[in-house]
Amino acid sequence: RALLIKAQLYLGEKKVEIITNSSAGRPQWPKGLVGSISHSHSEVSVILARAQAYFSIGLDVERLVSFERANSLLTKVFTKEDIKLSQGLNWPTDKLFTLLFSAKESLFKLLNPLSEQFFGLQNAYCSSIQGHSDGEGYIELTLIGTPIVNYHKQSRFVGRYLLRPSCI
Repeated sequence: RALLIKAQLYLGEKKVEIITNSSAGRPQWPKGLVGSISHSHSEVSVILARAQAYFSIGLDVERLVSFERANSLLTKVFTKEDIKLSQGLNWPTDKLFTLLFSAKESLFKLLNPLSEQFFGLQNAYCSSIQGHSDGEGYIELTLIGTPIVNYHKQSRFVGRYLLRPSCI
């Protein structure tokens, strides 16, 4: 929460507000701001922006999942489209699994405040990754399955990723 205060000051907010959670557990952003917060073990990330520039923001930080765990959870996170794309990439399983999981979590954090609808990991697939497994790049997700309010099937969302030695 201290990072959220710093982020508000960085944006030039004269009145800094303490961020509270809704009954659904979502952060309640101050009027005129949108944001996202994520943590994984000792890693914490926060992003805030003015609502006039962005409708919503999704951010996720994940510690790299072990190869064994990634293989055991593959069918819960990967769609058949994800599996097809992954076969053409030369990425280690742990990094690719963690990236796709994190990207889908970020998309949930982006869409859920707008629609207040549940969004599962199988409701989107990775349609493109532009970048490397040892740095940064872009990832594109495409919605599938049940349409989300204001978004139809096949809506596409592009996000950025940064791979560090222990997390994404």
